[in-house]
Amino acid sequence: AYNYLNYLIFAPLAYILPNRVIFYAYENGWFSKLLSDLKLYGNGTDVKAIKMKSSSNKINESLTLVGVATIARWHGWEKVLNAISELNTEGYRIIFHLVGDGPDKNNLQNLAERLKIQDQVIFHGMLNSDQLENIYENSQLGVGTLDWNSIGVSEASPLKYREYLSAGLPFFYDTFDPDFRETNQVSFRVKGKQNEIKKLLKDIMKKNNLPTPSYCRTFAEEKLDFSVKNKIIFDEFI
Repeated sequence: AYNYLNYLIFAPLAYILPNRVIFYAYENGWFSKLLSDLKLYGNGTDVKAIKMKSSSNKINESLTLVGVATIARWHGWEKVLNAISELNTEGYRIIFHLVGDGPDKNNLQNLAERLKIQDQVIFHGMLNSDQLENIYENSQLGVGTLDWNSIGVSEASPLKYREYLSAGLPFFYDTFDPDFRETNQVSFRVKGKQNEIKKLLKDIMKKNNLPTPSYCRTFAEEKLDFSVKNKIIFDEFI
């Protein structure tokens, strides 16, 4: 109770004293109403620290997805598994690499077995950077978070999306991100609905024209790198 009281007393100072408060997403409740001069910026990353894949994003026989995260229900990846199963019946084969551990991992493993797609859904657990680079090298599309709405998150700016693009991978996701428009060339927003996910994956496989790794990387360099973010922020203060 004492710590909570201190929080209520002193936390508002972080919003009242500065000339401007910078957000990566408006997720700060009533404190954000204490200051009118708020500025929303998406997260940045060190693009050059991430190796770009050398293979193309052309699809040969099967589409390979990669999702990297703590495996929890708000990612909504059961929708991807269901879409994979349904698309199998239509002749579209999709492989899904899941990197990470978490509370929903066993549930997804059990679902893959029930859907009889366990050979297409590969759980890697935690990987080092070299191992992850190998997964990126052999994938064509990143998987973002698809059910943040279930825990009340309406805006987000995940670093993982920036890593996908730096590695040369486009991605699909749900939930507003300030750096991506819904019709962006390097990202696809599906708003968490399973039928949208299925349609997107089917369309991607039929068209087979995902943006190239160099296009994704250039987008990251020009819009997502720390140097770009810092310049925008400090230029606005001058």
